[in-house]
Amino acid sequence: MNTFHYSVMLYFGRAEGLRLLLIEAYHLNMTNGDYVYIALENFASPSLYGRIGWDYGDESDQVARRAFHSLLVVRPVDFNDSLPSSIRGFTPAELSRRAFTDYNFALPLANQPLVNLISPFLSINLLGQILNTSHSVYGPSSLYDGAHLAKMVFNQTFETVFGPIEMDDVGQRIVDLTLSWFDEHNDNFQPFLLMKMKSKTVTSSAEVRWVDGKPWPPPNEPLCGYSDQSSRCGNTRSGLYSFEIAVPVVSATLGSLCCAIYFIRRYFCFERNPAQMWWIVERTEIMLTEKILAFRLSQVSRGGGA
Repeated sequence: MNTFHYSVMLYFGRAEGLRLLLIEAYHLNMTNGDYVYIALENFASPSLYGRIGWDYGDESDQVARRAFHSLLVVRPVDFNDSLPSSIRGFTPAELSRRAFTDYNFALPLANQPLVNLISPFLSINLLGQILNTSHSVYGPSSLYDGAHLAKMVFNQTFETVFGPIEMDDVGQRIVDLTLSWFDEHNDNFQPFLLMKMKSKTVTSSAEVRWVDGKPWPPPNEPLCGYSDQSSRCGNTRSGLYSFEIAVPVVSATLGSLCCAIYFIRRYFCFERNPAQMWWIVERTEIMLTEKILAFRLSQVSRGGGA
C-alpha cells in the first residue's frame, strides 16, 4: 500500500474477519470516504457466516461503527419482500412457534433464517413438478433419463407457494440482488440499488449519504491515479510537480552559466593578453632536478633488469 493506492476492496469471508479488516483500515486512515469496501452476504445466517455488524460488545465497537460507513453489502432480494401477501406473515418467529407446537422441535431464531429453510423445501417442490410433468408428457421411461430431466430445468419458471422461481439457461436460479449502504442514523444497511438479473438492469431506489458528506459515488481511482502521476491532479499537485521539475532545471542552468562565465573570463582576461598568461607552464620550462632524475633512472633500470 506504500506504492499503489487502491480505492476498492472486495471481501469474501466470515463477518468477524470483515469487521477486523475494517477496524485495521480505520487505523490506517482508509475509511475516510476515499475507499469502498464491498462484502457479499448470501444469507443472514450467523451460525454459518457470522453476523455483519459493528456491535460486538468490545472496546472496538465505536471504531468499527465508524469504519462500517465505508462498507457496501451485496445481498439477494429479501425473500419476504417477494412473498405473496397470504404467506408474508410466515416469519421466522412463526416458524419457530409452529416447529415447537406441532412437532416438539426447538428451532432458535438465530439458527433458522427463513430463506435457508425455504430453499430446501423449494428444491423438493421443483423436483416433484419436474417428475410429474415428465411422467405426464413423456411417459414413465423418461424418469430414468437424467439428461432429459436436467434439460427440463433450463429456462423454466416454476410456480410455488412462495411465488415464481425462475431458472436460467444453465439451470441456475435467477435471483435479483441489492446493494446496501450503512445508515448511521438508523444503524442498519439500507438498499439503494436493485439489479434485475433477468433483464440485466440496475435501478436506484434511494440516496446514499457517504462518509463525512463526501460526494457519492467516489471516483473510480484517486485524483492523481494509483501511482500519483495522473494529469488529472490539476492544482492539487501542480505546485509540487513544478517544484520537482524546477529544482534540477535551475541547478543545471546555474551550473552551465557558471562554466560559461569561467571560460569567458579566462579568454578575455588572460588568453588575449600574453602578459597575463603567467599561469600557463610550457613543457620546455619543466626541468627535473638531479635528485628526481636520478630516482627515475634507477626505476627504469630496475624495470629493465627484471
